[in-house]
This record gives sequence, C-alpha cells and structure tokens, in this order.
Amino acid sequence: MHHYQEVRQELVDRSARLLARIQNVVADSSDRGFCTEQSTLGGDRVNPIVEDFLAAVRDEHGLIESAIRRIDTKEYDCCILCGGRIRPERLERMPYAVNCESCSRDFPSEYTQRLRAHHSGLRKSMARLLDTTAAATSQLRKSESADVEIAASLVLLLDLDRELPEHFAFEEKDGYLAAALAAAPRYHRKAITLQQEHEQLCQTAHALLDRARSAEKSPDGWGEIEAGVRSLSATLFAHEEAENDIMESAFLDDLGAGD
Repeated sequence: MHHYQEVRQELVDRSARLLARIQNVVADSSDRGFCTEQSTLGGDRVNPIVEDFLAAVRDEHGLIESAIRRIDTKEYDCCILCGGRIRPERLERMPYAVNCESCSRDFPSEYTQRLRAHHSGLRKSMARLLDTTAAATSQLRKSESADVEIAASLVLLLDLDRELPEHFAFEEKDGYLAAALAAAPRYHRKAITLQQEHEQLCQTAHALLDRARSAEKSPDGWGEIEAGVRSLSATLFAHEEAENDIMESAFLDDLGAGD
C-alpha cells in the first residue's frame, strides 16, 4: 500500500495557498469598489474577470479538498468505478484522478451508453407526452371530447414526475460526472450549474402535473399545459446535451493524455 502523506501535505499546502489567494482577491476587489460573491463591501459593481478567476480557484480548491478526504479515508488510490487500484504514476500526473487507466478507457463507452440510454428513455417519454397534450388541445379546439387524451396526459405526467428524480439519482450516484471532472477539472463549474438544474427540473415537472390536474377542459387550459410541456422538453434536452458535451470532451482529453 502506497502511503500518500507527502501528497496530502502538498495538497494541504496548495489548499491554504488557494484560500489565501481567494481572500486577497476579495479584499482587493472590495478596496477597489467591486463586490464579489463572498463580499459586498465596498460597492455594487461586479468585475466579471475577477468572478471568473475566483470561480476557477474555488473549483480547484474543491477538487483538492475531495482528494484530501480520499487520502484520509484510504480511498485515494481506489478507483470509484471498479474498486481497483489507481497507479501512483497516474495520481502524480493527475492528483485529482478518481478512476484507473482501464476505467478511463472503458468508462466513456460504458457509462456514456448507459447515460444515453437514460436520456433516450426520457426523450421518448417527453415525445409521447407532447403528442398527447397536443392531441388534447386539438380535440378541445374542435369542441370534441378530449377525455381520453387528457387521461393519458395525466398518466404520462405522473410517470415523468417519478422518472426524473430516479434519472437524476442515477447520474449523481457515484458523484455527479465525477470521473469526467477528474479528467477535466475545468468543467467543474459548469457541472455544478447543471447539477443545480436537477432540482429545478423536478420541481417544474411536478408543478406541471399539479397544473394539469386542475386545468380547465378548454383550448386555453390545455394549450397552457401543452406549452409547459414543450418548454420543459426544450430545457431538459438542452440540459442533456450539456451533460453529453462534458462527458465526451473530458474523456477525449483524458484519452489523449497518453495513459
């Protein structure tokens, strides 16, 4: 068993230096009349360059703290995917790595296939939901009964209300995009934003279900439900594409690094 106390100390020192840099930049920005996410003293102007810098430093600090925790729990050289050992040489080159060389090669195809399968299932669910809500609206506009279409839409909305949390739980099970971020830490900030969207998407789906349950059986009532489904569908698909971009870009970078 390789002992990583020297690595841990280097990470601790690096963490302290990053914290000091954050504090210095925040203080300097306040002195110059800019506000930051951490301090609003000194003014209400935001310097976007400073904010981008602070975000990048905080991202790296988070990865360092995660690596320190893995050393403390004796999991630093344990691959989060297969449980096998991560070679010291890989950790020396990529101190934030959480997967071994083998998984870094296999994971992109295997995990991406599973993720895409989940995404494909959601797309099919959304397509059926779009069809049924559009059919309900169309029937009502013709002053015809839409009871069957409305009942089908409610069932599909209920399924979606259950399916979305399960899908996001799958994505977050071993750390949201953890292996991809270990290979390409620069995507960490984008991943945080995407993960925050999970709860928002679930809330939107649940609110849509509640609205559909109480919607009037009229073209306007179900026209609003159809519009809500289309909006949710567009947001969900954009979210998925952003996840796919991180996965593919990160692993292409990792594989090109010459493990």
